Amino acid sequence: MTQNKEQEQGPGRDKPIEYFSLKNWKDIVSLSQGFNSEFRVEIDPDEIPNKIKTQIGEMMENFSKLETCNQSKRTVSNLVFQLEFAIKSRAEKVFDQVVELLESNL
Repeated sequence: MTQNKEQEQGPGRDKPIEYFSLKNWKDIVSLSQGFNSEFRVEIDPDEIPNKIKTQIGEMMENFSKLETCNQSKRTVSNLVFQLEFAIKSRAEKVFDQVVELLESNL
């Protein structure tokens, strides 16, 4: 079994951070883990149906304010598309909630 991994070069870091895929839903939402034990939930904003884009955006915005959310990234249009969490169970819950909303609207 091979694991998907992505690398990201962080500011002030000599080596890139590697993330290993834990869950993926139709290449729209993914959950991955970094070697530093951070857990990333990421959405592909271009694949979110317009009828729920606002709702997904509000969810991601609310999740970005949680105490366990270490970092968030936004698109040019200010949509939160990436969240990093210190706790795996919180990241999994966020992933599951986003997927549940998408499943009920696709």
